[in-house]
Amino acid sequence: MKIKRIQDWFPVVHYHCWELFLFRLFFAWILWETIPANPLSYDSAPHPNGFALIFPVAIFHNPEVLSWARNLALVGLFFYVIGRLQWLALPVITVACLSPAALGNSQGSAHHNLQLVHMALAVTTIWYVGVALRNLLGRKLQVNRLERSEALNLEAHFIKQAIAAGYVVSAITKLINSHGAWIYQARNFGLQIRKTSGMYHHNFGTTPAESVSWIEQIPRYLEQLILDYPWTGSWILAPGLIIELFVFLALIGRRSAFITGLCLVFLHFSIGKIMHLQFRANVMMITLYFLNFPFLIYWLKQHLLSAKETSKSAAQ
Repeated sequence: MKIKRIQDWFPVVHYHCWELFLFRLFFAWILWETIPANPLSYDSAPHPNGFALIFPVAIFHNPEVLSWARNLALVGLFFYVIGRLQWLALPVITVACLSPAALGNSQGSAHHNLQLVHMALAVTTIWYVGVALRNLLGRKLQVNRLERSEALNLEAHFIKQAIAAGYVVSAITKLINSHGAWIYQARNFGLQIRKTSGMYHHNFGTTPAESVSWIEQIPRYLEQLILDYPWTGSWILAPGLIIELFVFLALIGRRSAFITGLCLVFLHFSIGKIMHLQFRANVMMITLYFLNFPFLIYWLKQHLLSAKETSKSAAQ
């Protein structure tokens, strides 16, 4: 009973068919962008991480293997977009997307710029394979067959859950690793900015301080501010942690998803400008599933037409 009440707080949003198609189309494009066109320079996975623990990702060092994987993934993405044979297409796409990333993350250090996209892909793959098994074994399990339209709608809901879970787990991990003192330890943030500024300098031959744009000089000012007044680091970073911790509120409905999406985009924009850490894939997923601009345009158009009709009726 209590679980049912919690589910009522986060109902499944029923999307229009054209919304679901656009979700799949742009998600497919994001996935395609994550598959490298050229093989990585690594020919082994000395420190297996993630997908590398269950799959021989080192084979993707071979150009022919990567080429075949890209071609098969492209075919799979086509079937995914048209909403057919997802149970067969998505496992192929998953291997093609996760393997190169896992190979890169199995060299002793890990990057998580694609983590959110790959989490959404894994959830989607598990969902459609599960749906196929449910429909195949429905009579034996004594469960009703899940209709295609319902499966497509739940796919979008589960992807939103995966996005929210990624941020909430990130916030909880920060609190656990810091023993609950993450906001207090944020007073050291100035040193982190100095480190990333140094990395930026070595990578691109310049620093924010040498840039003409005043926006790109913000890290230098923040760095000095926090170094001079360490307590300001807690005030500056606390809102970001709170946003991550409560991203799950985006699952309440369309409006809450839009507001949460705006907060997350602003958060990533700030991190990008201050720390030079770009999470382009995250922003794209948030824009697609949380902000959902096509529906916003549709909603505004419907309200404008309704207001116009109302004014005409009043005039008559």
